[in-house]
Amino acid sequence: MSYDEADARRDAMYDAMYDEMYDAISNEIREDAIGEFSSDRLRSYYVQNPRLMRPAWYRFQQGMQLVSNQHYEAATIFFASSMELFFRFTLLRPVVYGLIHHERLADAVSKSVLDGNTGFTKYTTLLGHIYAQLLGVELKKLAVGNTDANLIKKCNELQDRRNVLVHHGETSGRTEALYAQAVARAVLNQVVKPMLVALGLGLSGDGDIGPFTTKSAE
Repeated sequence: MSYDEADARRDAMYDAMYDEMYDAISNEIREDAIGEFSSDRLRSYYVQNPRLMRPAWYRFQQGMQLVSNQHYEAATIFFASSMELFFRFTLLRPVVYGLIHHERLADAVSKSVLDGNTGFTKYTTLLGHIYAQLLGVELKKLAVGNTDANLIKKCNELQDRRNVLVHHGETSGRTEALYAQAVARAVLNQVVKPMLVALGLGLSGDGDIGPFTTKSAE
């Protein structure tokens, strides 16, 4: 199915709604709220939801299998999906619960974040505050592996590229698929895992979260 003007109008409507919701959330989660952020509450959410990262983990593993089978377009799409899921479900949902102590409000805000149609990187400023608080490092300054490429910028580019592959039917080669893998791996190894380690947590071989020893993604 092609991406037509009706799809574009729908996405524009969702974008406007999402911007309004983002402003509302930003007002709810002010700097003083971030100052009162509960790492214990964040850790507790992970402990209570040990399989939270499985969808993202499986997408990443499937992406590597697709590369091995030379299905490069599908691999690029799966790596983009895993990258988004690492941010949305593995990080944003628990962080919202760590910030908002009213359970029903946390549910509502979490749902708005996860159901949003536009880029998850609207929330990287929020994540950046928490990342810096836990690790003393600026999220926005992270690079992809040992390169000079800015990680958040490359995540945005990968998300855009995924949309083009899905909606316009363009093709992707091995080089692009491997770079998509590198971006998704960087999110896992440089963002997700360090935050878990800072909370005294790690990952099992199946991508479950708990008091495990964390290893880098292969």
